[in-house]
Amino acid sequence: MPAGLVADLKLYSVSKDATVRCHSLLGKELVTTFVAPFAIDSIAADPAFRALYIGMSDGSIRTIPLYQVSANSNIVEAIGGCGKIVTLKEDFELNDTFTQHRLGDDQPVEITCLKVSFEGTKLISGDSKGRLIISDISTKQTSKKLKELVAPVANVFLFNVDAQDDESTKVNNNDKTIVRTIPTLKRVLVERNDFTKHELHKKLTGAKIHNTASEFELSAFLDGVKGESRWFTNFSGVATSVSVLGANNGNSAGGDPNEEKTRLLEEKLKKMTEDYNELKTKHNDLYKEYLSSMTN
Repeated sequence: MPAGLVADLKLYSVSKDATVRCHSLLGKELVTTFVAPFAIDSIAADPAFRALYIGMSDGSIRTIPLYQVSANSNIVEAIGGCGKIVTLKEDFELNDTFTQHRLGDDQPVEITCLKVSFEGTKLISGDSKGRLIISDISTKQTSKKLKELVAPVANVFLFNVDAQDDESTKVNNNDKTIVRTIPTLKRVLVERNDFTKHELHKKLTGAKIHNTASEFELSAFLDGVKGESRWFTNFSGVATSVSVLGANNGNSAGGDPNEEKTRLLEEKLKKMTEDYNELKTKHNDLYKEYLSSMTN
């Protein structure tokens, strides 16, 4: 398939030996060879010649970028050239691979034809099972699946319809899809009849709805507080108190607090008196000992 500007015409060819060869028509020489992991059955080019799309024998479609940003200069540079051989790495994360046509290892599928839309956003692919799939190139998601054919798809032809054409705007009962409106943009691409699957209905039974604004009554609230305060009111008129004795006594007694205080003071005074007498006795003994030592 020839592609490129007039001053830079290139011819891309694919083969079962898993290679994509880029030839220069002006120089009549091989410019670049891309090596794919599987045999190649079809090829399509981006309208702006930014990338190639190849259909491989394992049922996948691989994107081959023709330009990349240089890590050293941050300038967009062409990949390959001067007869270089570029080997495509395994795309384990499927960042550059379309897998809509895969059916499994036991059911081989060949991508028989590829076409890219005029604006370069859609990829139309057909396989040996008669399936036609329209995929979004940026997201790698399936935009639409056409009716499956009874034979392999040999070719796909794209054409545009002029919306101002009088013939195309006429209402035709046999074909009402001549002019299609632009679909509503949405994140999830689903069929129109699948919208009901995203709605959940739940019947609430046994639930009691409370109206908090009408439930609160000031008079009832005050009556409740008044009733609760009765639990803390002393109606006997008897004043009681509890006092805790020191750690030495280890008990508590009830009665007149003045008498208890007097008793504690008396015990403390008695203890101080006994300590004073003991200290005085020791002082006298030491003083006598001192005098006897001075005499000797």
